Amino acid sequence: LALRSNQSRRVRMRFQATSAIPAGSYFLLAEVTLNGVSASVTGAAQGASTSPIAIAAAYVDLSNQIKDVTINHSRDLLVDIVVTNLGNVITRGKLSTLIETSLNADGSNAVQIATLVKPLNLKPGVSVALHLRIPRGADLSPVGEQHVVALLDPTNAFSDLNLANNTAISGILIFP
Repeated sequence: LALRSNQSRRVRMRFQATSAIPAGSYFLLAEVTLNGVSASVTGAAQGASTSPIAIAAAYVDLSNQIKDVTINHSRDLLVDIVVTNLGNVITRGKLSTLIETSLNADGSNAVQIATLVKPLNLKPGVSVALHLRIPRGADLSPVGEQHVVALLDPTNAFSDLNLANNTAISGILIFP
């Protein structure tokens, strides 16, 4: 970087915090050197961030919301869910979703009908819609009013920090 006298330039830098730094809020300190010589010798610039920067350990937190549940003309169960990455790292891998039905609005006493696997590549703070199709051959008994329960990552393969938001329960659906 070459600058003339009284000239400035914004420089964008990326860095990764090491695991040796405990989680917390920190001010970023910067020092500009000339050919590797300290600022105290050359009179080069020093500065600090005006507000603290939060540093946290890497974690995964997937959340789940059922957007829609329908039964198509072939009597396949179609479940649309929205998966959100509330963590601070990219979540990559094969996401298993356990689909169950329950007669109870709280999802208790649920009967497993399928486990579906979809690829997942989700940045922090981003959501993705997943369309899940359970073929008509799945055990959808008993017939009548039921709730669909969708549980993300039932084996916790992603080491999710908050398992409480991995389960979503639909409103009433009438199974023929």
